[in-house]
Amino acid sequence: MRVIWRARVISIASAFLLLQASTMLAGTPDESHATAVLFGEFETVFRSKADLLLTVSSSSGTSAYEGLSKTGAGTLSEPFGFLLEGLDLIGKRASADILGSSDAVLVGVKDFRPPNGLGVVHLQFCYVFVLKKESSLDVRNDFHQKPTNSVAGSPVWKWVAPVQEGQSQPTTFHAVQLGHSYVLISNDIGELQTIAGKLTSSNDSAQALNGIRDWKVLSSHEYWGYRRNLRGGALPQDATQVSETLPGAETLIFWVDPKENTGRLQVIDPTLNEGAAAKVNERLAQDPSVAFPGFKSVGAGRWETTVPLSAEGERTSARMFYVMSWFGFVVYI
Repeated sequence: MRVIWRARVISIASAFLLLQASTMLAGTPDESHATAVLFGEFETVFRSKADLLLTVSSSSGTSAYEGLSKTGAGTLSEPFGFLLEGLDLIGKRASADILGSSDAVLVGVKDFRPPNGLGVVHLQFCYVFVLKKESSLDVRNDFHQKPTNSVAGSPVWKWVAPVQEGQSQPTTFHAVQLGHSYVLISNDIGELQTIAGKLTSSNDSAQALNGIRDWKVLSSHEYWGYRRNLRGGALPQDATQVSETLPGAETLIFWVDPKENTGRLQVIDPTLNEGAAAKVNERLAQDPSVAFPGFKSVGAGRWETTVPLSAEGERTSARMFYVMSWFGFVVYI
């Protein structure tokens, strides 16, 4: 069985995302707090600027963004695919209101499980919108139905997406606004309660983030992804199939340098030597349509490859298939 990108990426691959990255972005206390909370609860965490996702949400698919190729930009929206689909179900006004009122969007995902046959890998997610300091957003204006629950003293709205191939039940979204700091959207009410509770508690983000390997590197970029605990054995099987290519990997780190039209993927793997790396590179090079650059050693137990994003078409999409699938965003066909 082969793993490929979720179909949404292909359908929107001609339009969107990303960024300029050169300043320190771990920025506001609210964002640092949210980042630390997600790192404490999830296996994979991604971060993007909100206005870039707003461009994705409102784009007709005919233009690139910030100088990146249309394909290269579009592929980077995949970690936020569930979010964009969920917002679409509420309406374009909700997308504009919530994204337009936010500085950044974070997502944490975990519990990757194979679909029933073909389709999207099942996962648990929670998106966190970090609202602008001057935001006056009130999501009650965007939801026409009554709240179904409450979390941290705030109302919770619920809506349901259509069933996708491989799903035994539809995706249910739960949303809550926490004052003028955050909006949360999750597919699990229990997870929403947990994250909301931690976000409304004391902020010890500085200490927590200091424990994240390479946090200073990540926080200097507007778009990044991080996956850890790959060798923890928590899952009965690796639904993302990263173990097939990188069986000894402990941590995956990804960021984008848009001025170079390039993404960088680092693997922390103490078991990978030159000989083993050569085998990994040989496997990645088997598909001539991908032409994936090989991993090179950049330090003890640390290997890096660049992911060119400048080309249009299938090659860039195929390269990013490997990257995003290792972080958990895949489909079985």
